[in-house]
Amino acid sequence: MKLSVTLFAVILILSACSDNHNKDAVEFKANVGDSAKYWVQHVSRIDLATATIGESTTLSLLRYRIEQTDATTLRFSVIPEYFQNTPYCENQFRRLQTKVAKYCALVWEGFKLDLNPADGSLINLQRTSASGWQTMLDKGTSLLVKSLRNTVNAPGFIQTIPKIIGSKITLHDFSGFTLTMIVDKVTSQTIELSFTRDDPQFRQYGKVIVNQSNGWLQHATLIAEKPLGSYQTAYRRTVMQKTNEYDAPGLITVIKDHRRVESNWTDISQTAKYHAAQDAPIDKSFFQFSQARMQQWGEIIDTDLKISDEKQQPQGEVRFENLRGQSTIDPELNIKFSPRFNPMISSTEQGVYANMRLMALTSARLSSLNLIDSITAEMVYYPAKIESHTLPWPSNKPKTYSLGQAQLEITPVPNKSNIYEVTYISANDDYLLPVFGGVEGQFSRLPPKVGPQWLGLGDRPLVPTNQMSWQLKVDNPPEHVTVYIKNVSKKATQKHSVVWYR
Repeated sequence: MKLSVTLFAVILILSACSDNHNKDAVEFKANVGDSAKYWVQHVSRIDLATATIGESTTLSLLRYRIEQTDATTLRFSVIPEYFQNTPYCENQFRRLQTKVAKYCALVWEGFKLDLNPADGSLINLQRTSASGWQTMLDKGTSLLVKSLRNTVNAPGFIQTIPKIIGSKITLHDFSGFTLTMIVDKVTSQTIELSFTRDDPQFRQYGKVIVNQSNGWLQHATLIAEKPLGSYQTAYRRTVMQKTNEYDAPGLITVIKDHRRVESNWTDISQTAKYHAAQDAPIDKSFFQFSQARMQQWGEIIDTDLKISDEKQQPQGEVRFENLRGQSTIDPELNIKFSPRFNPMISSTEQGVYANMRLMALTSARLSSLNLIDSITAEMVYYPAKIESHTLPWPSNKPKTYSLGQAQLEITPVPNKSNIYEVTYISANDDYLLPVFGGVEGQFSRLPPKVGPQWLGLGDRPLVPTNQMSWQLKVDNPPEHVTVYIKNVSKKATQKHSVVWYR
């Protein structure tokens, strides 16, 4: 049984549209020229009883484009716009200094991926340059090649997804096994599927979210483990996350040791500044500034932009898109950037600021990065709505509150004085803010209660879910608690061009 072929690196990325003749299913149709970009994070390691060894980690931004579709072959070109593999291609700017530098450089040229259009099984994966691929194999860099396979390819895609909860879809010959995926949730925007294999010889759990309006993959998580040897004291573990290109890589949940979870406690009073209010309309006059300075620290670029003289920051989200670096010395230089994290928006007495750390995409050299004297972008604003609900605090028994299409549960933790779990479950994309009005004490985020029992506590945050849980240490139980629910619009209302200079 091979773990070198993992699920969902290509699964469900096909261009799709809903068949008007079958409103109970989404039909997937591949067309030449269709494309998509995804951030993919892949970790493979061996877990021992007290340690972890042999870890290999890959973070990449991959662009898939359908080049051929016929009765026998569905061919993709796969171009890395960002690729970092530890311990091999550890840093794209320093890769020429590593012992496998020439092979890492080949990665940037891209791949050809052939799938069987009937069942989505892998036919072939090779470098765009066949000779370069063979060189990698001949020189014995098999671990690197295996890591690439883990990141790029996958067995199968689903041609039809029923829009009926409980529907089952069978994937044949997945790593030597037959898997059954189940439709868990259907909304007006997405379809969610999952699968579980609870075999002691090979455990797997996966969760997939598909955009229903266009059929593209929105998120995928895969966790798999198999014992090494007959005593089952060591396990080969593989974890993969995949999300669309608009999510900064820093937003991809960091894959850590699944056996350990850190508890970080925060004073509730620190978040008491949030309040319930409909987001006020923001016109272009709010975005008063369009130029700022940037600083470079090797391959890292930090930006700091004053957005407005207003002292109150908007409740919506500010994002930066289409980030590109230019050079007056080399006018043909055009380097794409991505935020490492979502911008940090802060308000001061002097105004509202947006701080951001950038990472260069494509195969930019540090020498090219040093030539950049400006970076342009579009600052995009997505409005938000915050609703408040004041609820009676429960005594010593669990209490469930109905909040429209959502529910909130407050549960005392057994045998622990004044410690409670607060869980929010919603049918929509809104979420519970870590703000608990009227309560004094501390809070800490809890892993969601999802997946099979064998998943570790560190695995569960990797799984996309509509559930949020917090633990509260309450100084004194209050009479009431005010909770705040935030919903960010998926439609931007403002766009503003900005530029950073050295």
